[in-house]
Amino acid sequence: MRRAYLATAALLLMAAALLLRSQTAVIGPVPAVVAKVDSSGLTANISATTFYTVPSGQAGTYRMMCYEITTQAASSSSTLPQCAVYWTDADTNVGNSAAITVAVTSNGVGVSSAEGTGSGYMPGGSVFNARAGTVIQYGSINYASSGASVLTYNIHVKLEYLGQ
Repeated sequence: MRRAYLATAALLLMAAALLLRSQTAVIGPVPAVVAKVDSSGLTANISATTFYTVPSGQAGTYRMMCYEITTQAASSSSTLPQCAVYWTDADTNVGNSAAITVAVTSNGVGVSSAEGTGSGYMPGGSVFNARAGTVIQYGSINYASSGASVLTYNIHVKLEYLGQ
């Protein structure tokens, strides 16, 4: 009987140890999508467009991600534009901007911003510290198209709040 008791106790201790090891501690807040834009049929740059106002008490770290895809190639040549983010820094109260994709000069349907490499490319998006009561904007820059058929593209933008 005593052996059965010891064996059961040992099994319970091993189960508890395994359970404790399987638990993952979450450090900080879970990112929350606070703004999203999906636009299609674009044939020019997008000027800085407000898509989120930082609420009082939610100054802090944000991440913007952007994906662009060519849906119609230009008949001659084209440049899929860079996606840009504009914000006011929480520490300095100075307006900032960053291009979070690079311009892609491949001309064809299905060419995407994910194919970009080089200086200025930020895979995973741009992380920044935004001031409460200010706006966060997105846009596109450096669009180019030549020929009778113009480059047409779609853009998908997400903004996450990562916490203070």
